[in-house]
Amino acid sequence: MGKRRLKKAEAKTAPEQTRSRWTLWVWLGAAAVVIAGVTGILLFRGGDRTATGKTAAVRVGGPAPEFTLRLLTGETLSLASLKGKPLLVNFWASNCPHCQQEAPVMVRMYERYRDQGLAVVSINVIWDNADDARRFVKTHHLPYAVGLDAGGAIGDAYGVDATPATFYIDKGGVVRVRQDGVGTETEIAKRIEALLAG
Repeated sequence: MGKRRLKKAEAKTAPEQTRSRWTLWVWLGAAAVVIAGVTGILLFRGGDRTATGKTAAVRVGGPAPEFTLRLLTGETLSLASLKGKPLLVNFWASNCPHCQQEAPVMVRMYERYRDQGLAVVSINVIWDNADDARRFVKTHHLPYAVGLDAGGAIGDAYGVDATPATFYIDKGGVVRVRQDGVGTETEIAKRIEALLAG
């Protein structure tokens, strides 16, 4: 009798064990999706941060890495040629919604401050499509220097792994702010004015 009852109990619990295992995998899968979503939000949210970690090559308060950029006009532009000017170096991708949102703001900032000496260099990242990038420039009427980081060396030097990313560089070539994501027009204006005053 005891043995028979044990077998019946085992027969009843086998499907329950299967259901429990299946429920556990469902919960683990859901947890993985939530973690991935939160990580994505943290990576792409805006705000200033000091460049740290293995992908970050630029230290706020340190010198901006030198580069030579081939512009869409066919000319080349070096960072060294802009020394003595307050400078924004902006990395973007044409399919990035935040970059599309930011572009008109950058244009307004440049038009407001260029007579005070502000320079802007706009760098399209390696993972973008060159034809799409040219369309983006035409659509948003970017009036400043624009080039393609075709080999990805400039983005690597600046530790850029998401867009938009903007570096505020003072007249002495020192990185004063790294902005990952979109800043408000008021925030950007304040940072530019700090560069101009420096």
